[in-house]
This record gives sequence, C-alpha cells and structure tokens, in this order.
Amino acid sequence: MRDLFNKTFSEPVQQAIKEGLRLALIAFASYVVSFGINYVTGMPETQTTIVLTFFLRSFDKWLHEYGKTKGDDSKLIGGLTRF
Repeated sequence: MRDLFNKTFSEPVQQAIKEGLRLALIAFASYVVSFGINYVTGMPETQTTIVLTFFLRSFDKWLHEYGKTKGDDSKLIGGLTRF
C-alpha cells in the first residue's frame, strides 16, 4: 500500500496529504476529549476543541523537531501521530 502511495503521488502531494491526516487525527482526539469535558463541566465544546487541536498540533510539531535534533534513529521524529 505504501509503495502505491509513493508511486502515485509526488513528494509535495504526499506531504500535504499526510499533514491533512495529522490534523484530522488530532482534531478527532481533541473533539473526543472536549466532548468528555463538556459532559462533566458544561464548558463550550467548540472552543475547547479548537484550543486542544491547536495545543496538540503544536506539541506534535515540537516533538518532531526535537526528535530531529536527537538523530535519525529517535522515535520522537514521528511526533504524536507517528507519520
């Protein structure tokens, strides 16, 4: 499957698709957490989801950049989403 993906799309398109998937995954996780927070505390769900998505995406990018400084064999290079 990975070979088909690599052969079908150019490198910039691959990176754009992966970035969209990262954001969708992080936004979904943020929504699930904010739904739980809303259920317990009654806080606004939309605002909580936006803030959590921003925080998790920033943390994912930081992990990736920090992993790059540790070397190519670091497991942190994948960030939170691992791709």
